[in-house]
Amino acid sequence: MLVHQINTPKKNPKSRLAGSDLGRSLQRLLDTKMGAKADVEFDSILNLTQQHPYEVVYDSVRISVEESEPRLPFVKKQIMKILDNLAPKYNFCSGGRSAIEINANGDYARCLRHADQKNFIGNIFDEGGIKLLDLSTADAECKIPCKKRMCFARNTIRTETREQMESEIATKGLLGDYRRNRKNRKSDIFIRWKITETCNYTCSYCTAWKTVNKKLPEMPVDRLVQAAEIFTNQFDNISLRITGGEPAIKRNYVELMNFLHSRLDKFVEIELRTNFSFPEKQKAVFSLDWQDKLLYHIGCHVYDKNFRPWDFVDILSKPTSVDYEVKFVSTTANQKYVDAFTDYFIENGINEKYIVVVRDIRDSAEDASKIPPAIQTMASRGELPDDFFKSDVRQESFMPQEIGA
Repeated sequence: MLVHQINTPKKNPKSRLAGSDLGRSLQRLLDTKMGAKADVEFDSILNLTQQHPYEVVYDSVRISVEESEPRLPFVKKQIMKILDNLAPKYNFCSGGRSAIEINANGDYARCLRHADQKNFIGNIFDEGGIKLLDLSTADAECKIPCKKRMCFARNTIRTETREQMESEIATKGLLGDYRRNRKNRKSDIFIRWKITETCNYTCSYCTAWKTVNKKLPEMPVDRLVQAAEIFTNQFDNISLRITGGEPAIKRNYVELMNFLHSRLDKFVEIELRTNFSFPEKQKAVFSLDWQDKLLYHIGCHVYDKNFRPWDFVDILSKPTSVDYEVKFVSTTANQKYVDAFTDYFIENGINEKYIVVVRDIRDSAEDASKIPPAIQTMASRGELPDDFFKSDVRQESFMPQEIGA
């Protein structure tokens, strides 16, 4: 059951939900999952909220949700689970033709799910390059449950029947368009490339926790540029996401980025997921003119010893052709520190519009008792209010290590 009805009458609850952050998030989820059926489904869910749109029940847990509360993401997750049960059971997918997933060892699959299950199409270094699937054959069939699709949602066409697949392709084509609302850019193929499984951070909310730092096979570091050369020779109008692990931990990270810059005409856009370690490497990348095609998606894990906000300021406060987003995940335990870091960024020249704070309700006793090392250092430099702490502050020194493969 999505909504718990209570006896207290509310004025026009349907319109309250429709105009709220929760309602808008729900509408977006429905648009992604239900397609043409979204409006009908949204209206039916609104009709459930006759008494109180912010009383949500999931697994017998009642949570009173207000639009401004940090528990909103939790509610959206529960709505996502409900929508998973409502979504069509897709049997056909354009993954492997309009989008591919490349692992750190060069194996590639039609999507993350297939890569997780080791259903690989081939290896990028196989003779003949990347082999795309023929969707007019049985290649289009896919039996793996895939309701969320995550970053592949906008890059694949999923249907319940082959006839629907053929109709969708004839109408829309196979556009691997990622972030399609950004400057109307559309690509011919979306490539998600995990160039390493190694990371110098230990984020509790990491989505790749099953593989990161598990010492899995990776391609030799000197073949990274060769791999990039293969798919840039083969494709045009590429939408590329580089991820990991931490991409900049690779010894020849700058060499790889220089090569991608030399082939910039091949790309519609490049997105890089990073924790912004290794500032000298980041400076080298930021010094290039990326013609507004490079987006840095920067994750800030405030408790990690390698999080150094002063390096962010040193680079991001200067004019650059790189688009970027600095993202925090805040909880009750770390909210005070997240606020301090965002204030520090803004006061030192990083535009507030580039800072994103995502609310999360997950806390641990360990987090509640910890002080981020970067906060300790900032306090020792006098960069925090005098009353920020009620106890002594001790500075902790740290420096990330680079690896070759």
